Amino acid sequence: MSKLFKNAIALTLALFISFTPALADDMADRQKVAQEIIDVTITVGVVKQMTAATWPTVAAGIKAKNPEVSEETFEKLHKEYSLMQQNLMGQILVGLPEIYATEFTLDELKELLVFSKSAVGQKMLVVQPKIMQQIMPKMMQVMQSEMPALIQRFQEIIKEHGLKTQEL
Repeated sequence: MSKLFKNAIALTLALFISFTPALADDMADRQKVAQEIIDVTITVGVVKQMTAATWPTVAAGIKAKNPEVSEETFEKLHKEYSLMQQNLMGQILVGLPEIYATEFTLDELKELLVFSKSAVGQKMLVVQPKIMQQIMPKMMQVMQSEMPALIQRFQEIIKEHGLKTQEL
């Protein structure tokens, strides 16, 4: 092995080792800012709004299949659903800072945090669940009516490529 090659390897390793703590610090900083964004954007109110956005569709399904359901039972179901949504959101959020830190630079995260704290960012937190509430029934309707045809057509496409499909 030539001396030049050995020196190049040594220099590369030295640079890698010297930058590793900086990369780790940058990741830690990104995760910290990402957690701040999550703390600002995903509040209990937001989770409640998300639940409120999805509950009408769930409730309609329950009432359609159980028209005799009592108001008391219905309220208990609503509370259980809300708790389940909150627990689910907690499980989802566990790894979120790491994901944000991987996908965004520190500067981008700082910009997102500034936006999230701004008036328009705060409005987005209030309006977005309302938008979802308005689109959710339409989305569910389209998915229920179109999904069987979509699955069938996709299976045909798979077969056109000479592949086997699972019969559903």
